[in-house]
Amino acid sequence: MRSAHQQFQLSEEAIYHNIEVFASLLGSKNAISPVIKAGAYGHGFVSIFRVMLKFGIRRFCVFSWEEAAMIKTQTNVPVDVLILGPIRLKNLLKCAEAGVEVSLHSNEMTTIIKEFTNPGGKPLQVHLKVDTGMQRVGIDPENSEAIIGLIGKNDHLKLTGLYSHLADSGNLDDPTFSIQQYEMFNAILADYAHQDTKTHLCNTGGVISLSSPSYSYARVGIGMYGYWPNKSFYQESNTTKFGIPGLK
Repeated sequence: MRSAHQQFQLSEEAIYHNIEVFASLLGSKNAISPVIKAGAYGHGFVSIFRVMLKFGIRRFCVFSWEEAAMIKTQTNVPVDVLILGPIRLKNLLKCAEAGVEVSLHSNEMTTIIKEFTNPGGKPLQVHLKVDTGMQRVGIDPENSEAIIGLIGKNDHLKLTGLYSHLADSGNLDDPTFSIQQYEMFNAILADYAHQDTKTHLCNTGGVISLSSPSYSYARVGIGMYGYWPNKSFYQESNTTKFGIPGLK
């Protein structure tokens, strides 16, 4: 006897609704960068990408070079792609030539990226992730100046972004810690950001708890799919159906 299984049916209407909600909170669709790593949180990487592209989204966050490459093969429409996860040295050249931005978020990544060269080719676009309180990944703020200087000395590297990650943004009842991170991040931007530097701090909860502070964009993850922390804002992007495999 074959066991029952679950199937998810994607709702384009719900995705569109959620995009509009965040666009209204952030002021523009251009300020939304959906996080579609890990198969778009189980919703289907390619399906979610195509739907969001259809509805006007033009920037995305992924975890790996493989996910970034998949986006580049899906469309000829210009889109910005930022890889949030670690990258092997052999893939950095591919990122540079494809115009994919990468994250510098650890001492290990600093060691890898500082060795990057691409004579005659495009520079590697780097976003520096600063730890403002997450204490998981991110460069210590005290080391930011040295690493920014290291990037500036390498003609094959270009600092295009500064960002951090909120540790407690889901706590909508008490945003105290998020506000502390927000203030620390703004102090870092005052020292190091330029007019063309892309800046981003907020995730789903941060967009709500910090009243949509003005950065280049927000990295919206679970909220784009209609989940926590506050379901009154958006709609679930799928319905669950049960079926028995093999039957037609």
